[in-house]
Amino acid sequence: MLLNRYIVFNFISSPVAVFGPNGDILFTNDAYKKRIKSIENKGLSEGVDCNEGIVFTTDKGLVRCYLVSSDIDDIGNAVCIFKEITPFVSRKSMTEIIASDSDSKNYALRKIVEKNLRMSSLIDNLESGIFVEGSSGSLIQVNNSFLKIISNTIFTELPTNEYDADFYHKLLAGLVDTDDYIKVKDEIISGHKSDTYVDEVRFKDGRIYTRTFKQLYVGDEPKGYLWKFKDITIRKELESFSIELEANLQALESNESVGIYMEYRGYKFVNKGLEQLLEADRDSLMCRGLKEYLGFDLHAGACGEVFNKTIEFKQKDGTPIYLDIVSDCVSIEGSPAHVITLKDCTENVLLHKDLERNESRFRNIFEKNLAVMLIFDSTTMKITNANQSAIKFYGKNIDELQGYGMCDITIVENMSECADKLSDIVLTGTGKRISAHQKVADGSIRNVELLISPLSKNEDNLLFVIVDDVHDRVRYEKELENLNENLIQLVEKEAVKRRRQEELLMEKSRLAEMGEMIGNIAHQWRQPLSSLAFLIQDLTDASAHNEINDEYIQDVVSKGMGQIDYMSKTIDDFRDFFKPCKKETVFDDKKDIGQVLSIFLPQVKNSDIDLHVSCSCENGSSSEMNTDTLTFCEDHAILIKGYANQFKQVLLNLLANSRHAVLKSVEKRIDVKLNANDKKVFIIVEDSGGGIPEHVISNVFDPYFTTKTEEGGTGIGLYMSKAIVEDNLGGTLKVENIDGGCRFTIEVDRVKG
Repeated sequence: MLLNRYIVFNFISSPVAVFGPNGDILFTNDAYKKRIKSIENKGLSEGVDCNEGIVFTTDKGLVRCYLVSSDIDDIGNAVCIFKEITPFVSRKSMTEIIASDSDSKNYALRKIVEKNLRMSSLIDNLESGIFVEGSSGSLIQVNNSFLKIISNTIFTELPTNEYDADFYHKLLAGLVDTDDYIKVKDEIISGHKSDTYVDEVRFKDGRIYTRTFKQLYVGDEPKGYLWKFKDITIRKELESFSIELEANLQALESNESVGIYMEYRGYKFVNKGLEQLLEADRDSLMCRGLKEYLGFDLHAGACGEVFNKTIEFKQKDGTPIYLDIVSDCVSIEGSPAHVITLKDCTENVLLHKDLERNESRFRNIFEKNLAVMLIFDSTTMKITNANQSAIKFYGKNIDELQGYGMCDITIVENMSECADKLSDIVLTGTGKRISAHQKVADGSIRNVELLISPLSKNEDNLLFVIVDDVHDRVRYEKELENLNENLIQLVEKEAVKRRRQEELLMEKSRLAEMGEMIGNIAHQWRQPLSSLAFLIQDLTDASAHNEINDEYIQDVVSKGMGQIDYMSKTIDDFRDFFKPCKKETVFDDKKDIGQVLSIFLPQVKNSDIDLHVSCSCENGSSSEMNTDTLTFCEDHAILIKGYANQFKQVLLNLLANSRHAVLKSVEKRIDVKLNANDKKVFIIVEDSGGGIPEHVISNVFDPYFTTKTEEGGTGIGLYMSKAIVEDNLGGTLKVENIDGGCRFTIEVDRVKG
């Protein structure tokens, strides 16, 4: 048990011995056993008290001197620690002390102890690392600073000879940045025994030390070597820093983008950038300092502290700018250096304020908007934020919604297509619309459209969603679609009904015109029938008077056949007029106008109406139709496209209306004009019938509207005429009043022949 109590002393490099109350040695550590061969126990009790003493030992004839410090432990044993001071005691002093009497010996011992303690204390307090070794290679002393120098050593195995100087030289050899440390050390010892040697040693970790070597003497007798290591790493760095600082200051001098102000050991530095920012000259800035211009002290506190602030600064013209100020204090060679930088950050501040305003607006719009809005992460599909409308729409609080994924509330018919659209939104940065179904607060499934777009370019994974509830719209669209289908059917029925009515009206109009035609034929046949009757009567008279001969018979036959041919031609014209025309054709309207006029002419003559027909050619000439021969000029053909019989029907209806209009007029006149240019053909019918009252002229083309009620007018003639011109001839039919009558104008496209 006693051995275990003191076994910890085996880890101490100095010799340690424990003595019992009777002076018996109870324990010695490993260093004691190796370095102290014989000790006179008597000397411990006679010449040394329990606090201090000197012990001499011999090892192969070599005398060593140890300073002993002792103390009594808690069980009354004396614990003695031996520190070698051989290099500090000359051989002569050792001999005198050993040979002196007790009083002299004690006095000499105290003097040596005092000297050793003073020297040891002095060495331990030195900032430089001290390493003292004896001439024989033994370790005399290392101070705390030296131990710090070698504190980074990594042992490959536990040291067993740490009390030898060579052990520490080997440690240093492993730390320095060269492979010949031991060789250089030996050369220094052998070559500089009488002087002091100084050089620089660079360690592998970047530290730099001045190494000082000095031979130690006790009297004239060499006793050992002193090695001193002084850390000059910072000084070397400062020397390099000074060079760099000078170069940097020159570069900063012309820097106009950043203002720099520096104070160091009474020296002030101001660059051009600071002059421009504060609109002040260098002398004023260096004389007054920055506080004069900025209104407060910018110097940082202790070295290493950094002061940072953004302020508003008004320039001389009152324009405000924003300055980003950084004040730092660094130590250069032990002296504080205050470095202050000013940078115009107006643009950044204004952008930041705009960003804050926009963020506030967005947040306000997002939170208070009536539209349902969500933000979700495209990588996890988790909802990260929702507005109040969304909370109400889904019936969940914000914490619940933030735990939901979009798939928890959304049903998409084509998930693959949806995923492709989301990927495209993230890659291209453009929004898209996705149709889906979502579960809402009342548990129902509603049709929605998701308007998804990236939240911002810097947050690529976040997508902004506006949820448009289109459930009612989809329902209305379906109802409207069904209604449209029913409406289409109704329209088709009405269209069929209307076509049937128009066909009936057309037929009625044709029958009315047929009646007009039959009347015209009756007028045309009266004269030839009368002529035939006269010929028959004349034949009877000629037979009674014996006047019949070949010449007479030939004359009667010729005249009779002429009248019959005329009547036959009338029948052909009537038949051609009412012959159905099922196909569009290109026809010469001059020819068809002539046919209509030949049918209409007998009524004109019987009614004593003056009929004038004219044609204006594109070459500027004008000719008037001969009412007897009914022929136009033959300079050119005027071709139009459509249904020829319908065209004749329209013209006959206009002529019939004009005839009825002029019957009661004093001047009975109808003019038919044919005008044409390269693109258009104009057929004009004018009369002297007094015109149409202005209050009804806009209604003349309405179905069943007539001003001839007493004469039996149906009101369908002009309606059908306008429909034929516009629908089947691709033209227009217009009416206007002129002096003493009215004018109807048909305008159609001309076809190049």
